[in-house]
Amino acid sequence: MRTSLNTNILAGIVGLALLVMGAFFAFNQAQMASAGSIEGDYATTTTSAMASATATVQLREQAGALGSIIVGSSSPATVYSQISIYDATSTMATSSSKVLFRGNSMTAGSYIIDAAAAYGLKVEVGPGYNGNATITWR
Repeated sequence: MRTSLNTNILAGIVGLALLVMGAFFAFNQAQMASAGSIEGDYATTTTSAMASATATVQLREQAGALGSIIVGSSSPATVYSQISIYDATSTMATSSSKVLFRGNSMTAGSYIIDAAAAYGLKVEVGPGYNGNATITWR
């Protein structure tokens, strides 16, 4: 009789543990599905189209990833210090958004960023920007 009671208690504990693990797995899967997918090929945009005045361009309106910045010009480095990339939607102010990248005396070359964005990707260049850089993102 005592062995039967211990077996029932053990079976109940195992069953409860499996139920909790199943609920946790289901919750995690639902969260991952709602987060959106950022898989696939990288898209690109070129900053030369943003020249002449302070410009802000929204690259993505949902979770994504900033891949890299490829500076294709060996112009003076100061022109590249004006690039900022934020984790923000088009309605979010950049002043209160997370900075994913801010150029600082960039010279020609590739800069791997590989940063996740929870809200979107917004690029801002300052007045007088005349650089030529390519931004990869997905």
